[in-house]
Amino acid sequence: MSLEDKICRLIRENPRYAGILERAVKVEESRLGDQYFLGWEWHEVRAWPAELMKLVREGIVDITYKSRRYTHYKLVDREAVKRALKRCGLT
Repeated sequence: MSLEDKICRLIRENPRYAGILERAVKVEESRLGDQYFLGWEWHEVRAWPAELMKLVREGIVDITYKSRRYTHYKLVDREAVKRALKRCGLT
Protein backbone atom coordinates (compact mmCIF):
# COMPACT_ATOMS: atom_id res chain seq x y z
CA MET A 1 0.00 0.00 0.00
CA SER A 2 1.42 3.37 -1.01
CA LEU A 3 1.72 6.29 1.37
CA GLU A 4 -1.04 8.12 -0.50
CA ASP A 5 -3.35 5.11 -0.13
CA LYS A 6 -2.62 4.94 3.61
CA ILE A 7 -3.45 8.61 4.00
CA CYS A 8 -6.74 8.33 2.10
CA ARG A 9 -7.74 5.25 4.13
CA LEU A 10 -6.92 7.04 7.37
CA ILE A 11 -8.94 10.10 6.35
CA ARG A 12 -11.92 7.94 5.40
CA GLU A 13 -11.75 6.27 8.83
CA ASN A 14 -11.40 9.57 10.69
CA PRO A 15 -11.82 12.84 8.74
CA ARG A 16 -10.09 14.77 11.55
CA TYR A 17 -6.74 13.58 10.14
CA ALA A 18 -7.32 15.62 6.98
CA GLY A 19 -7.18 18.87 8.96
CA ILE A 20 -4.16 17.72 10.94
CA LEU A 21 -2.25 16.85 7.77
CA GLU A 22 -3.28 20.08 6.02
CA ARG A 23 -2.01 22.13 8.96
CA ALA A 24 1.23 20.11 9.07
CA VAL A 25 1.85 20.83 5.38
CA LYS A 26 1.15 24.52 5.96
CA VAL A 27 3.53 24.74 8.94
CA GLU A 28 6.33 22.92 7.12
CA GLU A 29 5.98 25.03 3.98
CA SER A 30 6.01 28.23 6.02
CA ARG A 31 9.39 27.22 7.48
CA LEU A 32 11.13 25.91 4.33
CA GLY A 33 14.02 28.39 4.50
CA ASP A 34 14.62 27.97 8.23
CA GLN A 35 17.74 25.87 8.72
CA TYR A 36 17.02 25.49 12.44
CA PHE A 37 13.49 24.13 11.99
CA LEU A 38 13.28 20.90 14.00
CA GLY A 39 9.69 20.18 13.06
CA TRP A 40 6.29 21.11 14.37
CA GLU A 41 4.70 20.35 17.71
CA TRP A 42 1.28 18.91 18.49
CA HIS A 43 -0.29 22.27 19.29
CA GLU A 44 0.74 23.76 15.92
CA VAL A 45 -1.40 21.23 14.06
CA ARG A 46 -4.08 21.04 16.78
CA ALA A 47 -3.73 17.31 17.34
CA TRP A 48 -3.47 15.18 20.44
CA PRO A 49 -0.15 13.33 20.80
CA ALA A 50 -2.04 10.02 20.55
CA GLU A 51 -3.31 11.04 17.11
CA LEU A 52 0.22 11.91 16.04
CA MET A 53 1.49 8.55 17.28
CA LYS A 54 -0.96 6.84 14.93
CA LEU A 55 0.54 8.88 12.07
CA VAL A 56 4.02 7.84 13.20
CA ARG A 57 3.02 4.16 13.33
CA GLU A 58 1.51 4.42 9.83
CA GLY A 59 4.77 5.89 8.48
CA ILE A 60 3.23 9.25 7.56
CA VAL A 61 5.04 11.32 10.21
CA ASP A 62 8.50 11.00 11.78
CA ILE A 63 9.63 12.17 15.19
CA THR A 64 12.58 14.45 14.42
CA TYR A 65 13.45 15.64 17.93
CA LYS A 66 12.49 14.41 21.37
CA SER A 67 13.43 15.62 24.83
CA ARG A 68 11.76 15.47 28.22
CA ARG A 69 9.85 18.60 27.37
CA TYR A 70 9.40 18.69 23.59
CA THR A 71 8.58 16.38 20.73
CA HIS A 72 8.91 17.64 17.17
CA TYR A 73 7.44 15.96 14.10
CA LYS A 74 7.82 16.21 10.32
CA LEU A 75 5.93 14.63 7.47
CA VAL A 76 7.83 11.76 5.86
CA ASP A 77 6.87 12.93 2.35
CA ARG A 78 5.13 16.31 2.23
CA GLU A 79 4.44 16.10 -1.52
CA ALA A 80 2.79 12.68 -1.15
CA VAL A 81 0.58 14.09 1.61
CA LYS A 82 -0.43 17.00 -0.62
CA ARG A 83 -1.23 14.60 -3.49
CA ALA A 84 -3.26 12.36 -1.16
CA LEU A 85 -5.25 15.28 0.20
CA LYS A 86 -5.97 16.42 -3.33
CA ARG A 87 -6.88 12.89 -4.44
CA CYS A 88 -9.27 12.51 -1.53
CA GLY A 89 -10.89 15.77 -2.63
CA LEU A 90 -9.82 17.83 0.37
CA THR A 91 -7.70 20.60 -1.14
